[in-house]
Amino acid sequence: MKKRLAAVICTLLCELCLFSACGGGNGGLFVFLSVRLKGNGDGSISVVAQNEFGLGSAELPVTLQLYRSDGYRTDTRSMEKIKWAHERLGVSQKCEFLYQIKSAGYYCARIEYILNGETKYIQSDTVYYDINGKRISSP
Repeated sequence: MKKRLAAVICTLLCELCLFSACGGGNGGLFVFLSVRLKGNGDGSISVVAQNEFGLGSAELPVTLQLYRSDGYRTDTRSMEKIKWAHERLGVSQKCEFLYQIKSAGYYCARIEYILNGETKYIQSDTVYYDINGKRISSP
């Protein structure tokens, strides 16, 4: 039974490595990052990057970026970068900021980090927020 449990845990960790920032090059064995946007309904958007889980003691330097466009876009190269922050994230730590909306539009957030010498990205969905910071399904 113990061998089966160990095999299941090892398999799950290997599968998680396929979908996260993994590698020993940053001093940790495994890091799971997330990025999200939240309209606050008061004219602002909360932008958050979080190191959800990690094995090892490494802090991972990340850049959290917020992008905006008038039309729906998923490629940040065709959007305007409007705010960003840099942090070193340890396990369960966050990088976050509040953005006061100046005009309604499509917004997305992106984390940029370096893993084993290669720049990587994790991007949120592109979401339409009105001037009040409310998420609108169809503008």
